[in-house]
This record gives sequence, C-alpha cells and structure tokens, in this order.
Amino acid sequence: MKVGTDALLLGAWCPVAGTEKKVLDIGSGCGILSLLLAQRMPWVQILGVDIHAPSIDESRANASRSPWSQNVSFVRQDITKYSNPGGFDLIVSNPPYYNSQKPGFESRVVARHQASLTTTQLMSSVDRLLSPSGTFALVMPAAQSQHWLTVAEQSGLYPQILTWVTHKVGTRPKRLLALFSQAKDQCNYSELIIGTDQQRTADYRKLMAPYLWLPAS
Repeated sequence: MKVGTDALLLGAWCPVAGTEKKVLDIGSGCGILSLLLAQRMPWVQILGVDIHAPSIDESRANASRSPWSQNVSFVRQDITKYSNPGGFDLIVSNPPYYNSQKPGFESRVVARHQASLTTTQLMSSVDRLLSPSGTFALVMPAAQSQHWLTVAEQSGLYPQILTWVTHKVGTRPKRLLALFSQAKDQCNYSELIIGTDQQRTADYRKLMAPYLWLPAS
C-alpha cells in the first residue's frame, strides 16, 4: 500500500508525554504509523491492529526490516471485539474515511472504506480501550470534522488539541489533527501549513525532518 501524508503527519505531530508504556494503532495498515512512533518512543510497546490480512502480512514484513522490530507487533483483529487489561496510554488511528463510490477490488474496500469500521464503532472502541489518563490521536478530513467531533463527544472523548492542516495561507483546511482524552479540559487550536510538493514550509520541514529527507528549498 502507498504510504500517505496523513499517517506521516499524524505520527510526527502526535503529542507524546514520555510516560507511555502501551500504544495501540487502530487500522494499522502497512505499519508506517506504528514504526514512526516506535522511532519516536523507543521505550514503549506498540500494537497494530487491522482486520485486513494482507495489511498485517505487509506490516510484519516492514517491521522485520526495521530497527524497531522488538517494539512493535501486529495482529489481525476486529477492534470492536478486542480487549486489553488496563487499557492503552496512547491510541492512534489514521482511519478509512472515503465515502465516495467504492473501488472494484475487495481489498481496497476493506482497507479504505468505513464499511469495515464506522465512526461510532471506532470512537466507542477507543473509549473502551483507553486508560483513564490516556490520549487518542486521530487524523480526519476537515470537511467531515464536525461529524467526527460530535461522535467523539457522544462516546466520552473530548478534544484537547486541534490542528488544522492546509497547503497554503488562506485556503481551506484539508485535514484535522486531533488529540482527545476522557477529560473535559480546555481545547488548544493551531494551524499547520505544509506548502506544495515543490516547496514545503519551514514548519512542515521541522516537523518531518527526523522522518523524511526533504530537499532544500
């Protein structure tokens, strides 16, 4: 599967406290988000869960070729039926959210569409699996953000940080990076402008520098 900007952004942006012990990646796909977090957080154990068998095979192969193979593991599992005693200190997800006409291939349907996991199921699963002091980091389409935020609150998850992602100043955001917890605290808002493929912004380059080689502007 193609590695997308969303997973890279989420992994690099995700706030880390430094005290986490267990991390869960829901819909782990090819494993890029789990591996990026393993690079950032070498002290934690990260579990990637996906219902798509070929994705699990790919993520395990990718992990075996990385320096962090001892820190990550991947299992094929329906997250709505998964349980873990004590919960996770950090949960992350780069979920499928395309509601347009489905592709013809079954594997693409499962990997890229909400048919396999609804927004409500995702949020309910996170609320159930999160430790009392844990956080949940998510990337979502800006155009659907109100729906996602509403479902999150209905599931007992409240935004702590919301970062709107856009390509250029003055344009509509394309993505929303969100950090949730089970506590109703004040939410902090920010914006990340990433620039174009030909010229990334300084903020984007600084964020991604540890994980991507970016040519000089």
